[in-house]
Amino acid sequence: MQEIQLQFFLPGLLAGGVTIALYSRLLSRYVVSDHDRDRERIGFFDFLKGIAILAIVTIHAITAFPQYLWADNFIWFAVPLFIFSTGYLLARRYAKPGADYFKSFAKRVLWPYVIFCLAFEIIAVLINAKFDAATFAVDALLGRLNGGALYFIPLIIQLYLLFPILQEARRRVPSWIILLFAYAVSVFFKLYDNAAQATAWNADPVSLVFCARYLFFFAAGMYLSHVELGKKAQKVAGASLIVFLLASALTINTDLFPVYLYFYPLACLIIIAAAYHAAERWLEGVCNALKETGKASLFIYFVHPAVIFSIATVLAGVFAPAAFLLVILLSVIVGMTAAIAYQKATLIVAQHAK
Repeated sequence: MQEIQLQFFLPGLLAGGVTIALYSRLLSRYVVSDHDRDRERIGFFDFLKGIAILAIVTIHAITAFPQYLWADNFIWFAVPLFIFSTGYLLARRYAKPGADYFKSFAKRVLWPYVIFCLAFEIIAVLINAKFDAATFAVDALLGRLNGGALYFIPLIIQLYLLFPILQEARRRVPSWIILLFAYAVSVFFKLYDNAAQATAWNADPVSLVFCARYLFFFAAGMYLSHVELGKKAQKVAGASLIVFLLASALTINTDLFPVYLYFYPLACLIIIAAAYHAAERWLEGVCNALKETGKASLFIYFVHPAVIFSIATVLAGVFAPAAFLLVILLSVIVGMTAAIAYQKATLIVAQHAK
């Protein structure tokens, strides 16, 4: 592993701390609501997850179509915003996580992942006629199945398990302290992961799967879940966008670059929110399609690497833009089909259980 570039830690921490202070001050005038117990699915977050999963599929499709590598510079916000939305929705739904929280976690994330890993391994054994239980267990824990692209699932599981602790801290500690602490932890482990993966992607699978470098986005989602913006939401969104974009633009390619890494995705969040409101009014069909895509995002994430790398080879000789878009579309269709199949299967099991 290369040496960790800790010379960037303190400058990034100080600049990020100033940005967090400005933003906390901006939101301090608004009401802290009691809507954590609201269990309604929020349409915007389905839309957001739809955008994010399309960005993730696109990023992975670029590995088969490297001529579109330039797009990575703009759409890498996807995983951070998934983490953000998870923190927001969990904090909104579970004021005091109990048995219902862990049941929901098992049903929505853990069991689908276990089932997918088992199905993937069965197929691999049928093809290769080899099975090693220890290797399978480690690969599942580190998200290394399916080409190593599933690291996000063990990572999000860690955040689900941390959530009750963070929710308790949220009631006892001022939010800006939690945000600053989460930011410091994230920056340190991001610098560590940069060094760990310097030789190749996933050179250190333990570092890759560790949730700490995304803790800030999770905490930011939890923090914003209790802020009631009311009629002044547009003004706050505009001010937020200016703060985040300025912080990002002024720090990219400088010693303060950790600020760019953690505030550019939040600027994208505000832009996507504006796009959502516009789409709701002018492009209702597109908006609904993205919401449905967001609802199936977990299953699209499961299947998309296999779809991309099995189809991209076949389409190698096809006109590149058409093949590129087709790979992304098929990944979404197969993932949504898997989501529907899982929902039907769980309904059948529930009916038999009764």
